[in-house]
Amino acid sequence: MNHLFEIKHGKCLRVGVWVGALGALLPFLCLCAYNHPLGIHEWDWISNHAGELDHLSFWEQQAYWYNSTMGRFASTALLSLTHYWYSLPRFQAFFAVMLLLFTGSLLFFFRKIVPATSGSWSALPAMGLLWAYLFNLSDIYDSIYRFSGVLTYQIGLIGALFCVGWLTQLLREGFRPFAFIGLIISGLLAVGSNEITLILLALVFACVLFYRVMDRQKLPLWFWAAGSILGAGAVAALLAPGNFARMNEYGAVLGMGKFIFLTAASSGFLYVKWLGQGLLLPLLFLYLPLGMYWREKWGKTALFSSPGRWFWPTIWSVPLCLAPMIWSARGATFPERVVDLLYVPFAIGAFGFVQACINKRPDYFQWVKKMPALVFGVLLLVLIGNTFLGGLEIDRNHKNYSNSLELLQVDAKPGQALKCLLDGTATRYDAEVKIQYELVENTARDTCWVPKPAVFPKPLYDSLSDRRHEIGEMFMGKVLGKKQVKIIFYTR
Repeated sequence: MNHLFEIKHGKCLRVGVWVGALGALLPFLCLCAYNHPLGIHEWDWISNHAGELDHLSFWEQQAYWYNSTMGRFASTALLSLTHYWYSLPRFQAFFAVMLLLFTGSLLFFFRKIVPATSGSWSALPAMGLLWAYLFNLSDIYDSIYRFSGVLTYQIGLIGALFCVGWLTQLLREGFRPFAFIGLIISGLLAVGSNEITLILLALVFACVLFYRVMDRQKLPLWFWAAGSILGAGAVAALLAPGNFARMNEYGAVLGMGKFIFLTAASSGFLYVKWLGQGLLLPLLFLYLPLGMYWREKWGKTALFSSPGRWFWPTIWSVPLCLAPMIWSARGATFPERVVDLLYVPFAIGAFGFVQACINKRPDYFQWVKKMPALVFGVLLLVLIGNTFLGGLEIDRNHKNYSNSLELLQVDAKPGQALKCLLDGTATRYDAEVKIQYELVENTARDTCWVPKPAVFPKPLYDSLSDRRHEIGEMFMGKVLGKKQVKIIFYTR
Protein backbone atom coordinates (compact mmCIF):
# COMPACT_ATOMS: atom_id res chain seq x y z
CA MET A 1 0.00 0.00 0.00
CA ASN A 2 2.75 2.46 0.91
CA HIS A 3 4.58 1.84 -2.34
CA LEU A 4 1.39 2.05 -4.39
CA PHE A 5 0.37 5.24 -2.61
CA GLU A 6 3.69 6.94 -3.21
CA ILE A 7 3.71 5.93 -6.89
CA LYS A 8 0.06 6.39 -7.82
CA HIS A 9 -1.15 9.16 -5.54
CA GLY A 10 1.64 10.80 -3.60
CA LYS A 11 3.29 12.92 -6.28
CA CYS A 12 -0.05 13.82 -7.83
CA LEU A 13 -1.46 15.01 -4.49
CA ARG A 14 1.65 16.88 -3.44
CA VAL A 15 2.01 18.80 -6.68
CA GLY A 16 -1.70 19.44 -7.15
CA VAL A 17 -2.43 20.66 -3.62
CA TRP A 18 0.64 22.89 -3.46
CA VAL A 19 -0.10 24.40 -6.88
CA GLY A 20 -3.72 25.03 -5.93
CA ALA A 21 -2.94 26.52 -2.52
CA LEU A 22 -0.01 28.71 -3.61
CA GLY A 23 -1.85 29.71 -6.77
CA ALA A 24 -4.78 30.88 -4.64
CA LEU A 25 -2.51 32.65 -2.11
CA LEU A 26 -0.21 34.58 -4.45
CA PRO A 27 -2.84 36.96 -5.92
CA PHE A 28 -3.92 37.97 -2.43
CA LEU A 29 -0.30 38.56 -1.40
CA CYS A 30 0.28 40.72 -4.48
CA LEU A 31 -2.89 42.75 -3.86
CA CYS A 32 -1.52 43.80 -0.47
CA ALA A 33 0.74 46.26 -2.31
CA TYR A 34 -2.34 48.21 -3.46
CA ASN A 35 -4.36 48.30 -0.24
CA HIS A 36 -5.18 51.69 1.31
CA PRO A 37 -6.80 52.66 4.62
CA LEU A 38 -10.54 53.19 4.78
CA GLY A 39 -12.76 54.82 7.39
CA ILE A 40 -13.43 53.92 10.98
CA HIS A 41 -11.69 50.56 10.90
CA GLU A 42 -8.38 51.99 9.75
CA TRP A 43 -7.85 55.76 9.72
CA ASP A 44 -9.18 56.03 13.28
CA TRP A 45 -6.62 53.59 14.69
CA ILE A 46 -3.79 54.85 12.47
CA SER A 47 -4.33 58.44 13.66
CA ASN A 48 -5.01 57.45 17.29
CA HIS A 49 -8.39 59.09 16.75
CA ALA A 50 -6.81 62.19 15.20
CA GLY A 51 -4.57 62.53 18.22
CA GLU A 52 -7.46 62.72 20.67
CA LEU A 53 -5.94 59.88 22.72
CA ASP A 54 -2.32 61.03 22.49
CA HIS A 55 -2.48 62.45 26.00
CA LEU A 56 -3.15 58.97 27.41
CA SER A 57 -0.37 56.48 28.05
CA PHE A 58 -0.55 53.04 26.44
CA TRP A 59 -2.02 51.47 29.59
CA GLU A 60 -4.47 54.33 30.08
CA GLN A 61 -5.69 53.76 26.54
CA GLN A 62 -6.24 50.07 27.30
CA ALA A 63 -8.28 51.01 30.36
CA TYR A 64 -10.29 53.45 28.24
CA TRP A 65 -11.19 50.85 25.61
CA TYR A 66 -11.84 48.16 28.22
CA ASN A 67 -14.29 50.31 30.15
CA SER A 68 -15.99 52.08 27.25
CA THR A 69 -15.98 49.82 24.19
CA MET A 70 -14.90 46.17 24.49
CA GLY A 71 -12.96 43.60 26.48
CA ARG A 72 -10.78 42.38 23.61
CA PHE A 73 -7.62 43.30 25.48
CA ALA A 74 -5.15 41.67 23.07
CA SER A 75 -6.77 43.18 20.00
CA THR A 76 -7.04 46.72 21.41
CA ALA A 77 -3.44 46.54 22.65
CA LEU A 78 -2.20 45.74 19.14
CA LEU A 79 -4.48 48.30 17.49
CA SER A 80 -3.34 51.00 19.92
CA LEU A 81 0.23 50.59 18.69
CA THR A 82 -0.66 51.32 15.07
CA HIS A 83 0.08 55.04 15.05
CA TYR A 84 3.64 54.34 16.21
CA TRP A 85 4.63 52.25 13.18
CA TYR A 86 2.28 53.33 10.39
CA SER A 87 3.49 54.30 6.98
CA LEU A 88 1.78 53.33 3.74
CA PRO A 89 4.43 50.73 2.71
CA ARG A 90 4.37 49.18 6.21
CA PHE A 91 0.58 49.17 6.19
CA GLN A 92 0.53 47.29 2.89
CA ALA A 93 3.27 44.88 3.98
CA PHE A 94 1.34 44.17 7.20
CA PHE A 95 -1.41 42.30 5.34
CA ALA A 96 1.09 40.15 3.46
CA VAL A 97 2.81 39.29 6.75
CA MET A 98 -0.51 38.34 8.32
CA LEU A 99 -1.44 36.08 5.40
CA LEU A 100 1.93 34.35 5.66
CA LEU A 101 1.56 34.08 9.43
CA PHE A 102 -1.87 32.49 8.98
CA THR A 103 -0.35 30.02 6.52
CA GLY A 104 2.43 29.28 9.01
CA SER A 105 -0.08 28.69 11.81
CA LEU A 106 -1.89 26.09 9.68
CA LEU A 107 1.40 24.33 8.90
CA PHE A 108 2.35 24.39 12.59
CA PHE A 109 -1.05 23.08 13.69
CA PHE A 110 -1.06 20.08 11.35
CA ARG A 111 2.58 19.34 12.08
CA LYS A 112 1.68 18.98 15.75
CA ILE A 113 -1.46 16.87 15.38
CA VAL A 114 0.16 14.44 12.90
CA PRO A 115 3.78 14.49 14.17
CA ALA A 116 4.72 10.97 13.05
CA THR A 117 4.75 12.07 9.43
CA SER A 118 7.39 14.12 7.69
CA GLY A 119 6.79 17.84 7.36
CA SER A 120 6.09 17.52 3.64
CA TRP A 121 3.23 15.08 4.30
CA SER A 122 1.68 16.97 7.23
CA ALA A 123 1.79 20.14 5.12
CA LEU A 124 -0.69 18.66 2.62
CA PRO A 125 -3.84 19.00 4.78
CA ALA A 126 -2.61 22.43 5.92
CA MET A 127 -2.23 23.68 2.35
CA GLY A 128 -5.49 22.04 1.37
CA LEU A 129 -7.29 23.92 4.13
CA LEU A 130 -5.60 27.18 3.09
CA TRP A 131 -6.76 26.58 -0.47
CA ALA A 132 -10.34 25.85 0.64
CA TYR A 133 -10.39 28.88 2.96
CA LEU A 134 -9.24 31.34 0.30
CA PHE A 135 -11.66 29.92 -2.25
CA ASN A 136 -14.55 30.02 0.24
CA LEU A 137 -14.05 33.60 1.47
CA SER A 138 -17.39 35.35 1.92
CA ASP A 139 -15.85 38.81 1.64
CA ILE A 140 -12.21 39.32 0.67
CA TYR A 141 -11.84 42.82 2.05
CA ASP A 142 -13.67 42.15 5.29
CA SER A 143 -11.65 39.04 6.13
CA ILE A 144 -8.09 39.74 4.98
CA TYR A 145 -7.73 43.45 4.08
CA ARG A 146 -9.74 45.28 6.75
CA PHE A 147 -7.12 46.36 9.29
CA SER A 148 -9.13 46.18 12.51
CA GLY A 149 -10.75 42.93 11.36
CA VAL A 150 -7.36 41.31 10.80
CA LEU A 151 -6.08 42.43 14.21
CA THR A 152 -9.25 41.14 15.85
CA TYR A 153 -10.37 37.99 14.08
CA GLN A 154 -7.47 36.76 11.98
CA ILE A 155 -4.92 37.31 14.74
CA GLY A 156 -7.21 35.49 17.18
CA LEU A 157 -7.50 32.54 14.80
CA ILE A 158 -3.72 32.42 14.40
CA GLY A 159 -3.31 32.42 18.18
CA ALA A 160 -5.88 29.63 18.56
CA LEU A 161 -4.14 27.43 15.98
CA PHE A 162 -0.78 27.84 17.69
CA CYS A 163 -2.36 27.28 21.11
CA VAL A 164 -4.05 24.01 20.12
CA GLY A 165 -0.86 22.88 18.41
CA TRP A 166 1.16 23.46 21.59
CA LEU A 167 -1.58 21.80 23.66
CA THR A 168 -1.47 18.69 21.48
CA GLN A 169 2.30 18.47 21.78
CA LEU A 170 2.20 18.82 25.56
CA LEU A 171 -0.50 16.16 25.93
CA ARG A 172 1.47 13.78 23.75
CA GLU A 173 5.04 14.41 24.97
CA GLY A 174 4.59 15.71 28.49
CA PHE A 175 5.58 19.05 29.98
CA ARG A 176 8.01 21.21 27.97
CA PRO A 177 8.69 24.75 29.27
CA PHE A 178 8.97 26.30 25.80
CA ALA A 179 5.76 24.65 24.59
CA PHE A 180 3.93 25.68 27.77
CA ILE A 181 4.99 29.32 27.38
CA GLY A 182 3.93 29.19 23.72
CA LEU A 183 0.55 27.78 24.75
CA ILE A 184 -0.04 30.57 27.29
CA ILE A 185 1.02 33.43 25.00
CA SER A 186 -0.90 32.19 21.97
CA GLY A 187 -3.89 31.28 24.15
CA LEU A 188 -4.12 34.74 25.70
CA LEU A 189 -3.83 36.22 22.21
CA ALA A 190 -6.79 34.07 21.13
CA VAL A 191 -9.07 34.70 24.14
CA GLY A 192 -8.20 38.41 24.20
CA SER A 193 -8.82 39.06 20.49
CA ASN A 194 -12.44 38.06 19.93
CA GLU A 195 -15.22 36.03 21.49
CA ILE A 196 -15.24 33.34 18.80
CA THR A 197 -11.70 32.10 19.32
CA LEU A 198 -12.30 32.42 23.07
CA ILE A 199 -15.24 30.01 22.80
CA LEU A 200 -13.34 27.68 20.47
CA LEU A 201 -10.45 27.37 22.92
CA ALA A 202 -12.88 26.81 25.78
CA LEU A 203 -14.50 24.04 23.72
CA VAL A 204 -11.12 22.40 23.05
CA PHE A 205 -10.10 22.46 26.72
CA ALA A 206 -13.54 21.18 27.76
CA CYS A 207 -13.31 18.29 25.28
CA VAL A 208 -9.84 17.33 26.54
CA LEU A 209 -11.14 17.34 30.11
CA PHE A 210 -14.31 15.40 29.25
CA TYR A 211 -12.58 12.75 27.15
CA ARG A 212 -9.83 12.22 29.74
CA VAL A 213 -12.49 11.70 32.41
CA MET A 214 -14.33 9.26 30.12
CA ASP A 215 -11.08 7.35 29.55
CA ARG A 216 -10.25 7.48 33.27
CA GLN A 217 -6.99 9.26 32.63
CA LYS A 218 -5.51 11.91 34.87
CA LEU A 219 -4.73 15.35 33.58
CA PRO A 220 -1.29 16.78 34.40
CA LEU A 221 -0.79 19.80 36.62
CA TRP A 222 0.33 22.00 33.73
CA PHE A 223 -3.09 21.52 32.08
CA TRP A 224 -4.87 22.91 35.12
CA ALA A 225 -2.42 25.79 35.34
CA ALA A 226 -2.88 26.67 31.67
CA GLY A 227 -6.65 26.33 31.96
CA SER A 228 -6.70 28.64 34.98
CA ILE A 229 -4.59 31.32 33.29
CA LEU A 230 -6.55 31.26 30.05
CA GLY A 231 -9.82 31.02 31.99
CA ALA A 232 -8.93 34.17 33.92
CA GLY A 233 -8.17 35.92 30.64
CA ALA A 234 -11.50 34.79 29.21
CA VAL A 235 -13.42 36.06 32.26
CA ALA A 236 -11.64 39.41 32.04
CA ALA A 237 -12.51 39.69 28.35
CA LEU A 238 -16.17 38.75 28.78
CA LEU A 239 -16.93 40.85 31.88
CA ALA A 240 -15.48 44.09 30.54
CA PRO A 241 -17.82 47.05 31.18
CA GLY A 242 -17.34 48.10 27.55
CA ASN A 243 -19.04 44.92 26.34
CA PHE A 244 -22.27 45.81 28.14
CA ALA A 245 -22.09 49.39 26.90
CA ARG A 246 -21.91 48.13 23.31
CA MET A 247 -24.78 45.72 23.86
CA ASN A 248 -27.02 48.54 25.06
CA GLU A 249 -26.43 50.40 21.79
CA TYR A 250 -28.22 47.63 19.86
CA GLY A 251 -31.56 48.28 21.53
CA ALA A 252 -34.09 45.93 23.11
CA VAL A 253 -33.14 42.47 24.34
CA LEU A 254 -33.85 39.67 21.86
CA GLY A 255 -36.70 37.31 22.69
CA MET A 256 -35.65 33.77 23.60
CA GLY A 257 -37.69 32.14 20.83
CA LYS A 258 -36.24 34.39 18.15
CA PHE A 259 -32.75 33.98 19.60
CA ILE A 260 -32.93 30.15 19.39
CA PHE A 261 -34.40 30.30 15.88
CA LEU A 262 -31.74 32.69 14.56
CA THR A 263 -28.92 30.63 16.09
CA ALA A 264 -30.24 27.35 14.68
CA ALA A 265 -31.10 28.81 11.29
CA SER A 266 -27.77 30.59 10.91
CA SER A 267 -25.86 27.45 11.89
CA GLY A 268 -27.87 25.30 9.49
CA PHE A 269 -27.30 27.78 6.69
CA LEU A 270 -23.55 27.71 7.24
CA TYR A 271 -23.44 23.89 7.33
CA VAL A 272 -25.20 23.74 3.96
CA LYS A 273 -23.09 26.55 2.49
CA TRP A 274 -19.77 25.06 3.54
CA LEU A 275 -20.60 21.51 2.49
CA GLY A 276 -22.60 22.37 -0.62
CA GLN A 277 -20.29 25.02 -2.04
CA GLY A 278 -16.56 25.47 -2.21
CA LEU A 279 -13.75 22.95 -2.09
CA LEU A 280 -14.22 21.25 1.27
CA LEU A 281 -15.85 18.01 0.11
CA PRO A 282 -13.65 17.57 -3.00
CA LEU A 283 -10.50 18.13 -0.95
CA LEU A 284 -11.68 15.69 1.71
CA PHE A 285 -12.13 13.13 -1.06
CA LEU A 286 -8.58 13.85 -2.25
CA TYR A 287 -7.42 13.34 1.33
CA LEU A 288 -8.69 9.74 1.50
CA PRO A 289 -5.57 8.04 0.05
CA LEU A 290 -3.37 10.07 2.37
CA GLY A 291 -5.56 9.10 5.32
CA MET A 292 -5.32 5.43 4.34
CA TYR A 293 -1.56 5.75 4.01
CA TRP A 294 -1.26 7.16 7.52
CA ARG A 295 -3.60 4.50 8.93
CA GLU A 296 -1.63 1.61 7.45
CA LYS A 297 1.79 3.04 8.26
CA TRP A 298 1.23 4.18 11.86
CA GLY A 299 -1.95 2.38 12.87
CA LYS A 300 -4.49 3.87 15.25
CA THR A 301 -3.64 7.01 17.19
CA ALA A 302 -5.45 8.30 20.28
CA LEU A 303 -6.26 11.63 18.68
CA PHE A 304 -8.15 10.00 15.81
CA SER A 305 -9.57 6.98 17.64
CA SER A 306 -13.25 7.96 17.60
CA PRO A 307 -15.23 9.74 14.83
CA GLY A 308 -17.77 10.96 17.39
CA ARG A 309 -15.12 12.87 19.30
CA TRP A 310 -14.57 14.97 16.18
CA PHE A 311 -18.12 15.07 14.84
CA TRP A 312 -20.01 16.47 17.82
CA PRO A 313 -17.57 19.25 18.83
CA THR A 314 -17.40 20.30 15.16
CA ILE A 315 -21.17 20.47 14.83
CA TRP A 316 -21.63 22.30 18.14
CA SER A 317 -18.79 24.76 17.54
CA VAL A 318 -20.86 26.81 15.10
CA PRO A 319 -23.97 27.52 17.22
CA LEU A 320 -21.86 27.91 20.36
CA CYS A 321 -19.84 30.65 18.68
CA LEU A 322 -22.77 32.32 16.94
CA ALA A 323 -25.11 32.38 19.93
CA PRO A 324 -23.24 35.03 22.00
CA MET A 325 -22.85 37.27 18.94
CA ILE A 326 -26.51 37.00 17.99
CA TRP A 327 -27.58 37.67 21.58
CA SER A 328 -25.26 40.61 22.18
CA ALA A 329 -26.08 42.19 18.79
CA ARG A 330 -29.82 41.73 19.44
CA GLY A 331 -30.24 39.66 16.27
CA ALA A 332 -28.36 42.01 13.94
CA THR A 333 -26.48 40.36 11.09
CA PHE A 334 -22.86 39.46 11.80
CA PRO A 335 -20.04 40.40 9.42
CA GLU A 336 -18.56 38.07 6.82
CA ARG A 337 -15.23 37.92 8.66
CA VAL A 338 -17.03 35.98 11.40
CA VAL A 339 -18.29 33.42 8.87
CA ASP A 340 -14.84 33.03 7.35
CA LEU A 341 -13.22 32.57 10.75
CA LEU A 342 -15.70 29.85 11.72
CA TYR A 343 -15.03 28.00 8.48
CA VAL A 344 -11.48 27.09 9.55
CA PRO A 345 -12.32 25.10 12.74
CA PHE A 346 -15.25 23.50 10.90
CA ALA A 347 -12.94 22.34 8.10
CA ILE A 348 -10.38 21.09 10.65
CA GLY A 349 -13.13 19.15 12.39
CA ALA A 350 -14.19 17.63 9.07
CA PHE A 351 -10.60 16.54 8.43
CA GLY A 352 -10.35 14.96 11.87
CA PHE A 353 -13.69 13.20 11.43
CA VAL A 354 -12.62 11.67 8.11
CA GLN A 355 -9.29 10.49 9.53
CA ALA A 356 -11.04 9.01 12.57
CA CYS A 357 -13.48 7.16 10.30
CA ILE A 358 -10.56 5.74 8.33
CA ASN A 359 -8.80 4.71 11.54
CA LYS A 360 -11.89 3.03 12.96
CA ARG A 361 -13.18 1.35 9.80
CA PRO A 362 -10.30 1.02 7.32
CA ASP A 363 -12.09 -1.86 5.58
CA TYR A 364 -14.76 0.61 4.40
CA PHE A 365 -12.13 2.56 2.46
CA GLN A 366 -10.29 -0.25 0.69
CA TRP A 367 -11.71 0.96 -2.61
CA VAL A 368 -9.41 3.98 -2.36
CA LYS A 369 -6.44 1.70 -3.09
CA LYS A 370 -7.93 0.77 -6.42
CA MET A 371 -8.53 4.34 -7.57
CA PRO A 372 -6.16 5.26 -10.42
CA ALA A 373 -4.02 8.34 -10.03
CA LEU A 374 -5.75 9.74 -13.13
CA VAL A 375 -8.95 10.29 -11.12
CA PHE A 376 -7.15 12.41 -8.53
CA GLY A 377 -5.18 14.25 -11.19
CA VAL A 378 -8.28 15.19 -13.18
CA LEU A 379 -10.12 16.31 -10.04
CA LEU A 380 -7.17 18.47 -9.01
CA LEU A 381 -7.05 20.10 -12.46
CA VAL A 382 -10.78 20.83 -12.30
CA LEU A 383 -10.42 22.38 -8.82
CA ILE A 384 -7.43 24.48 -9.87
CA GLY A 385 -9.31 25.73 -12.92
CA ASN A 386 -12.38 26.52 -10.80
CA THR A 387 -10.19 28.40 -8.31
CA PHE A 388 -9.46 31.07 -10.91
CA LEU A 389 -12.26 30.73 -13.48
CA GLY A 390 -15.27 29.71 -11.38
CA GLY A 391 -18.35 31.67 -12.45
CA LEU A 392 -16.59 33.20 -15.46
CA GLU A 393 -18.82 35.39 -17.65
CA ILE A 394 -18.72 38.57 -19.72
CA ASP A 395 -20.33 41.78 -18.49
CA ARG A 396 -21.92 43.14 -21.66
CA ASN A 397 -23.35 46.16 -19.81
CA HIS A 398 -19.91 47.50 -18.89
CA LYS A 399 -19.24 50.34 -21.31
CA ASN A 400 -16.47 52.44 -19.72
CA TYR A 401 -13.73 49.84 -19.74
CA SER A 402 -10.07 50.57 -20.40
CA ASN A 403 -9.17 47.06 -21.56
CA SER A 404 -11.06 43.93 -22.52
CA LEU A 405 -10.11 42.09 -19.33
CA GLU A 406 -12.39 44.42 -17.37
CA LEU A 407 -15.36 42.84 -19.16
CA LEU A 408 -14.68 39.50 -17.53
CA GLN A 409 -16.55 38.69 -14.32
CA VAL A 410 -15.39 35.90 -12.00
CA ASP A 411 -17.17 34.54 -8.93
CA ALA A 412 -14.20 32.62 -7.51
CA LYS A 413 -12.45 34.81 -4.94
CA PRO A 414 -8.83 33.99 -5.97
CA GLY A 415 -9.94 34.64 -9.56
CA GLN A 416 -11.28 38.05 -8.54
CA ALA A 417 -7.96 38.92 -6.92
CA LEU A 418 -6.00 37.77 -9.97
CA LYS A 419 -8.29 39.69 -12.32
CA CYS A 420 -7.70 42.93 -10.38
CA LEU A 421 -3.98 42.48 -10.92
CA LEU A 422 -4.18 41.54 -14.60
CA ASP A 423 -6.72 44.13 -15.79
CA GLY A 424 -4.90 47.00 -14.05
CA THR A 425 -7.78 47.87 -11.70
CA ALA A 426 -5.60 47.60 -8.60
CA THR A 427 -2.83 49.70 -10.17
CA ARG A 428 -5.22 52.46 -11.25
CA TYR A 429 -6.90 52.55 -7.86
CA ASP A 430 -3.53 52.78 -6.12
CA ALA A 431 -2.36 55.66 -8.32
CA GLU A 432 -5.59 57.62 -7.92
CA VAL A 433 -5.63 57.29 -4.12
CA LYS A 434 -2.02 58.52 -3.99
CA ILE A 435 -3.14 61.59 -5.94
CA GLN A 436 -5.68 62.19 -3.16
CA TYR A 437 -2.87 62.07 -0.60
CA GLU A 438 -0.92 64.70 -2.56
CA LEU A 439 -3.96 67.00 -2.69
CA VAL A 440 -4.45 66.74 1.06
CA GLU A 441 -0.77 67.37 1.75
CA ASN A 442 -0.76 70.47 -0.45
CA THR A 443 -4.03 72.10 0.62
CA ALA A 444 -4.20 75.04 3.02
CA ARG A 445 -7.91 74.70 3.77
CA ASP A 446 -9.66 72.80 6.54
CA THR A 447 -11.89 71.00 4.00
CA CYS A 448 -10.37 69.16 1.07
CA TRP A 449 -12.19 67.83 -2.00
CA VAL A 450 -10.52 64.96 -3.82
CA PRO A 451 -11.47 63.19 -7.07
CA LYS A 452 -13.22 59.85 -6.71
CA PRO A 453 -11.25 56.94 -8.19
CA ALA A 454 -12.58 55.82 -11.56
CA VAL A 455 -12.48 52.20 -10.38
CA PHE A 456 -12.84 50.53 -7.00
CA PRO A 457 -11.32 47.02 -6.93
CA LYS A 458 -13.85 44.85 -5.11
CA PRO A 459 -11.28 42.84 -3.10
CA LEU A 460 -9.74 46.04 -1.68
CA TYR A 461 -12.75 48.24 -1.10
CA ASP A 462 -15.92 48.58 0.97
CA SER A 463 -18.14 51.52 0.09
CA LEU A 464 -19.86 51.49 3.51
CA SER A 465 -16.51 52.05 5.23
CA ASP A 466 -15.46 54.93 2.95
CA ARG A 467 -16.67 58.11 4.67
CA ARG A 468 -15.53 60.34 1.80
CA HIS A 469 -18.83 59.65 0.02
CA GLU A 470 -21.16 61.23 2.61
CA ILE A 471 -19.99 62.47 6.02
CA GLY A 472 -16.35 62.97 5.03
CA GLU A 473 -13.10 61.45 6.24
CA MET A 474 -12.05 63.17 9.47
CA PHE A 475 -8.75 61.52 10.35
CA MET A 476 -6.76 61.21 7.11
CA GLY A 477 -5.39 64.75 7.37
CA LYS A 478 -3.70 64.12 10.69
CA VAL A 479 -1.97 60.97 9.41
CA LEU A 480 -0.70 62.82 6.31
CA GLY A 481 0.81 65.57 8.45
CA LYS A 482 -1.97 68.11 7.82
CA LYS A 483 -3.87 68.18 11.09
CA GLN A 484 -5.54 71.43 10.05
CA VAL A 485 -7.39 69.48 7.33
CA LYS A 486 -10.46 68.51 9.31
CA ILE A 487 -12.50 66.70 6.68
CA ILE A 488 -12.08 65.23 3.19
CA PHE A 489 -14.84 64.62 0.63
CA TYR A 490 -15.08 63.20 -2.86
CA THR A 491 -15.89 65.79 -5.51
CA ARG A 492 -19.44 65.49 -6.81
